[in-house]
Amino acid sequence: MVGDFTKISTFLEIVKQKSFSKASKSLNISQPAVTLQIKKLESDLQTTLLVRKKNGVLLTKDGEKFLQLCTKLEDSLLKFEKQARHIKEDKIPLALAACDVAAQTIVPKILDKIAQIAGTGVDLRAISPAEARDWLLARKCDYAITSEEIDNSLFCYKKLCEYEVVLISNRPCDTLSVNDLLERKFIKDKRNAFLRHFFDRYGASYEDFPATYYLEGALALKDALLYNGAEAYFAFLPRNLVEGEITVKKLFVVPIKNVKIVKKVYVIGLSENKAMVDKLAAIEI
Repeated sequence: MVGDFTKISTFLEIVKQKSFSKASKSLNISQPAVTLQIKKLESDLQTTLLVRKKNGVLLTKDGEKFLQLCTKLEDSLLKFEKQARHIKEDKIPLALAACDVAAQTIVPKILDKIAQIAGTGVDLRAISPAEARDWLLARKCDYAITSEEIDNSLFCYKKLCEYEVVLISNRPCDTLSVNDLLERKFIKDKRNAFLRHFFDRYGASYEDFPATYYLEGALALKDALLYNGAEAYFAFLPRNLVEGEITVKKLFVVPIKNVKIVKKVYVIGLSENKAMVDKLAAIEI
């Protein structure tokens, strides 16, 4: 085969030494073996590369072309060898997936701490909570930060922090009861499975709260409240995501009587990476 490095090395040594016999000594193989390797190489290429003369060896035109290719190959191999020697020193960024709230409000505050623990940079990708399991299994991310647990022996998870979810409106509103929510116009996050179960304990169904619009992601809900004012709209959003808008009274917190919504955030990884999950979960926020 043309790609046989032994034959190519032999060819290069003959050109360097300008002699079959000297190449034989340099390579520590017999001269007939050197000759055989070149014959096989020329057979593979279906051309003559070298011509023996009394005063040495000459390259044919095809031999000169092949030498140029070999030189390029040799340079590439030297670069490869140099990089391979330092492969352990290369730091691949930690691939971290996070649901939109965590990606926007939690992870940016602790990037230095994560990088310090991992000993490398961080490549952050925003995903929906439902995607965490598949991303981890497909090795598209090393760890996930999400508000949904994954109860499976393949994974391990640990609480990182928690945040408050509040009812937000684009207009001021007095305290409401849970039943009052059935008479308001909501903008809902299609991906938020947490709230579908939360209100069961209050004898109400989140699905029954009237929705004018369905969007995807907390950021989309926040923008919808900010830029659409034809009606008084309501949405459940993380307080830390809208704190600035609340302060300047662009958005308003609406208290719900006897209701406080707290959402936990978890670090999740494959079971084999439990030690790192524990370290990441120990970060103070």
